[in-house]
Amino acid sequence: MRAPALATAAVIGLTACGRGPDGGQSAADEEGTEQQPAATSTADPFASPRTGEDREPAGPAPEQPEWSGPPEDEIGSVADIDPVVFEGDDAVVAVTAMTVYSTGTEIDVVVRTRPGAEEGLSGEDPMGGMGQPPSDETGGEPPDDLLRIGVVQPDGGSASTLDDWAGADEEPTGPLLTRTMSQGSDTSFEYEMWLWPLPDAGGESLEVAVQWPERGIDEREAIDPERLESAAHDVVQLWR
Repeated sequence: MRAPALATAAVIGLTACGRGPDGGQSAADEEGTEQQPAATSTADPFASPRTGEDREPAGPAPEQPEWSGPPEDEIGSVADIDPVVFEGDDAVVAVTAMTVYSTGTEIDVVVRTRPGAEEGLSGEDPMGGMGQPPSDETGGEPPDDLLRIGVVQPDGGSASTLDDWAGADEEPTGPLLTRTMSQGSDTSFEYEMWLWPLPDAGGESLEVAVQWPERGIDEREAIDPERLESAAHDVVQLWR
């Protein structure tokens, strides 16, 4: 059965609320293992997509803007998190890995559609073409077949793939979530996404939200930001 809007998605390797599949204590509880935080923020990263007019310059752009992608002089550190799976009627969207750098986090996302499903992907990117989706000049809702992914930072700041930041040549106001890679087929797509800046570990959680109305997905999940901070200590600096 599909979860209700903004419900917590299933997390591979974890059980919700400390309960096992039979309603009893999970193995994690019995062993005293700390559970992942619950998604509690009321912020909606999809509510007010920003446009180029919202950019507030914060100084001249460096040679390689931090908001454009992972630093070329670093080797990132993979955070210790379990894959986060958002399930729909005949499709799945999953965050499979988060690689931390000194300036931000690279998020790996995969999309799978059920083999033999009536509606496949037909080789078309469910998020639209590379670069951010064009702004809806009519002010209406994005189409139901458009996959959107959003984040809510521990400090309450939010960003999503509906934000239009294409072509920014001056430092924007973060947070910022952009695609840096997209490839796929008739049944699957894979993405690399860049979240800038690096989330502050001082808050309770980093929340990832996924909406794909056509596929029956409207959920969010919380990730412990301390897992990202811990990985940040293992980033390898090159040529310094």
